[in-house]
Amino acid sequence: MKYKGLYQRIFEIIIIIIVATALGMFSGGATIFTMLFENEKCEECNCNVEDSANEIVRVYQEIMKSYYGDVDDKELKEIAINAMLSSLGDPNTRYMDIETSNDFNEKMLGEYKGVGLQIYNGEKGITVMSVFAGSPAQTLGMQIDDVIISVQGQPVTELSATEASILIKYGTPDTIKMEILRGEEVIEYTVEKQTVIIDSVTNKIFRKQNKNIGYISLSVFASNSFEQFSYSLQQLEKEEIDGLIIDVRDNTGGYLHSVTDILDLFLEKDKVLYQLKTKKETEITKASDDEHRDYPIVILTNSNSASASEILAGALRESYGAYTVGTITYGKGTVQETVQFDDGSIVKITTKEWLTPNGNTINGVGISVDYLEELIGNYGDDTDNQLQKAIDVIIEMID
Repeated sequence: MKYKGLYQRIFEIIIIIIVATALGMFSGGATIFTMLFENEKCEECNCNVEDSANEIVRVYQEIMKSYYGDVDDKELKEIAINAMLSSLGDPNTRYMDIETSNDFNEKMLGEYKGVGLQIYNGEKGITVMSVFAGSPAQTLGMQIDDVIISVQGQPVTELSATEASILIKYGTPDTIKMEILRGEEVIEYTVEKQTVIIDSVTNKIFRKQNKNIGYISLSVFASNSFEQFSYSLQQLEKEEIDGLIIDVRDNTGGYLHSVTDILDLFLEKDKVLYQLKTKKETEITKASDDEHRDYPIVILTNSNSASASEILAGALRESYGAYTVGTITYGKGTVQETVQFDDGSIVKITTKEWLTPNGNTINGVGISVDYLEELIGNYGDDTDNQLQKAIDVIIEMID
């Protein structure tokens, strides 16, 4: 049949969306399909999934077969998916196209194959914002504020930063030529793509009143963030820190397992980390091993601290006795799970609500701060009043 492949693809999409939305309980694409085809009747939503899907598929098939004008299959699919997801009124349940999905996956994986540059649209063109440590770009001497003129002989002056990034990552061979403008000088680099590790953790020590205050900044909860965090914590503790500041300002979240593992480093066994609430039940997640700390902790937050950042702040505040400094958090108290399609695009669907250890909901509310401080300086330096307040709070907790 001419449209058999299209039928199957759209049918899979409809099945995933209808059942995942109705049940809110899936854990992976393969198990969903097994469960669904064995149970055509969706008991939870009181609807026949296959009949509902067939109606939508029939409209799709008739458009593809009979519509008199040109039809963009990819655009039609994306519009259909977005329409169903947007009808739920949940901004966190959404469809991501291939490019957006690739960026999301790279950020969550914590590594990617490329040259190691973060770029943006500057006044002079595609400009280097940062050069990742240990990357091919750093090895060759590429610098912040370099302006990329061309890639493989193709001018990039008319491209957006996103388009240029896609070209470099996916539209070129593993060894590429790049022309860079540095000041008035044009430099040509030949760069070999390699696996680039994205560092999500930085650390340092502040010394005040004869006390060593450890500081860890966590930019995202990626797959490799726990390993980086654990290593940073070990390095700080070798310096015999008296307290610790964890900075999750502008950290919009990430993987639940990553924040769970980090919390396990601090809380005594069986202390509650958080609660997960579904339509049927509430599951309590507790610390699972004997490793823990007992020195004072302060968490730095702001309005962009969301999701896993809020889980961290809520757990350490209620189960550890930590304090929070900065501004109230974003208030994203739901958990999303993903389904990835064959073309690389992704659907994220909200499946659970999480609660703090004491059972408090934060969705749309956020986590309040013990010490409200609006930022008036620059992150990380002497003008960072939020950081300075956090240091003072640690000193008070020690004394």
